[in-house]
Amino acid sequence: MKKALFIGLALAMSSSAMAAVVQPDLLVTKTNLGGGLIAYDITVSDPSSGLGAFFLDNLNFQGNINQVKAFVAIDVNDNKNAAIFAAAPGSGYSAQTDSYFNSPFTDNLVAPGIVATPTSFAITGGSGGGNLISSAPVAHIVGTGPITYSGTIARSVVVGNVTDSGEFPVTGTLAIPEPATWLLLGLGGLAMAPVLRRRRTG
Repeated sequence: MKKALFIGLALAMSSSAMAAVVQPDLLVTKTNLGGGLIAYDITVSDPSSGLGAFFLDNLNFQGNINQVKAFVAIDVNDNKNAAIFAAAPGSGYSAQTDSYFNSPFTDNLVAPGIVATPTSFAITGGSGGGNLISSAPVAHIVGTGPITYSGTIARSVVVGNVTDSGEFPVTGTLAIPEPATWLLLGLGGLAMAPVLRRRRTG
């Protein structure tokens, strides 16, 4: 069963950001995999009207994160390898129950890149120079309890010869509340976003 959630992020523009830059949207889809496992598919989105944007994500997820190895010993940290190993006979790998990051961010890693520990999973990567995107999946995170996230999303918008940029801190929890709570959180985020945007552009 899937449930879509709009997270109203607590974001603050850096002093170098111009007024035209608004905060990116972070969208999360929740899937109950059974056996206590919950999958969160996370997408970063440009709220501007058809402008597109460059994104650089520096995100760290912490908690009881499920990480599945292929052929018992091979770490699978990106969606392309996840698809390969999931189709490989005898790999014992399930992309659905594993946690991994998505391209284009995994194609444009910035040091330290992807870092995995028993209780955390982090990425520093960009959407790639010259790639204007309206939205892109960032991560597929699977866990058995609340998972916290923190970091920054840097965003640049190019309009003609002008580049507007800003860096937005993000922090929060991917919790497992009751369905009614998810609905309230979603409505609250949707109601707050236009207010934040008016403040940025006003």
